[in-house]
Amino acid sequence: MKIAFYSTGGIDPASPFSSRHFLFPGKNGEWDALAVGRSEDSIAVYCTGSATHMIDIAGGELRGTSERVPYHILPTSASIEEFADRIAGDGVEVAIAYSLPDVTFDWYPVRDALVGEALAKRGVRVIAHPALSAEICLEKMTFQKVLKENGFLYAEGVYVHSGMFYSDRRIERIRNNVYQEYIRSRLEQLKYPVIIKEAAGSGSVGLKIAATPEEAFQKLLDADGDCDVMVEEKLEGESFGIEMYGDPEGYYVADPILFSTGEDGVTDPFNSIKYGPVCDAAHHVEELKEELKRLGRVLGLSGIAEMDLIFSSGKWYILEVNPRFSLLSQAVSIMEGWNPFEPLVETMLPPAKRHFRPMEGKCHVLDFKSGPFPDEKIREIREKFSGIRHVMRFLYGLPGGGEVSYCEWVLSGADNRELLEKLTALKTAYPEVVSDAVTCNTKQLIRKLTEEEV
Repeated sequence: MKIAFYSTGGIDPASPFSSRHFLFPGKNGEWDALAVGRSEDSIAVYCTGSATHMIDIAGGELRGTSERVPYHILPTSASIEEFADRIAGDGVEVAIAYSLPDVTFDWYPVRDALVGEALAKRGVRVIAHPALSAEICLEKMTFQKVLKENGFLYAEGVYVHSGMFYSDRRIERIRNNVYQEYIRSRLEQLKYPVIIKEAAGSGSVGLKIAATPEEAFQKLLDADGDCDVMVEEKLEGESFGIEMYGDPEGYYVADPILFSTGEDGVTDPFNSIKYGPVCDAAHHVEELKEELKRLGRVLGLSGIAEMDLIFSSGKWYILEVNPRFSLLSQAVSIMEGWNPFEPLVETMLPPAKRHFRPMEGKCHVLDFKSGPFPDEKIREIREKFSGIRHVMRFLYGLPGGGEVSYCEWVLSGADNRELLEKLTALKTAYPEVVSDAVTCNTKQLIRKLTEEEV
């Protein structure tokens, strides 16, 4: 069978939010491994030069290629119809969307869904989220309504339409902004503290916290007004991420991964650590998985999706669904013991034949960050410590100048004790890689979940 993985976007290397990701090991080897395991199939990749988490490409420049899987790189200007024509024209039988995140608006799952619709019209079988479902996940208020209507637990919130809230800045004749009065009254009905975030943004960068209705309203007034905003009750509890694969005929839900949080109780994307799996009885994980499968059927999800969750007072609350690859995906694939693309190929099969079997045994993982290191140093450390399964060197250009740069490491162990032993050995040999905060937070998370003496 001729199979295509496709992605129409990502963070454009020419954008003000330019980013470069250098992965160790690279994606080329993962594609080769998938092709070897699926030798009866012909696999190809169709993407743009911004597909930094799909192929080994940084700043629009390829860093090698797969030996067994051809890459077809289309221009970022390629239209939906051009993408569909290229894939269908190559005789592809099954097309699998592998959507990637963007910084300003997390909307490439919508575009990939539209390509899927165009491919279906051309007679290609497609594994992609429905366009409407991808758009619902993009619009946080719409998504919240879906959760409410279908009986899922969620954080109450108020949607702020920027065009109306800041209309008096643009239209001189507006003397009394009635919409601001309305929002002020709605803010008074929420429980505090609250989180203020972009209504269609990506990631948790730029979140603000307000302790009172007055503070929340003032933060809205002080904002630049470029985008719509959600003001959402801040749930007290543990923060988790989880991934799900499949379609309404059959889903596989991986075990949850716990995120560390800062003093404000919010996950900092540049400093948090992630630990998994979490599968203790107190967290009712199997019940959670059934609820997420139900949500998948409500939305008609087809492919890969990452969910952000809060476990509060013995209950699971759903914050958002990202219908795409996420920065959690690499840790999940290592934890589950499979090639990251494998579960999407499994989704092609009839439900009775989908086993989502791991290629290797499951393990425990720790995802943490450090300062940046050159490629040579990363390779040296990986050669000396086999427990380091993956490293991402990340460079992120800021619109106003400057750069954020760090390394993200995924360490694995057969169990908690081995994981900590490897972390301790790594810290002893390379103290600049493992900070005291990483060690302390890791022990706290494991102790909290397992009551083990660590």
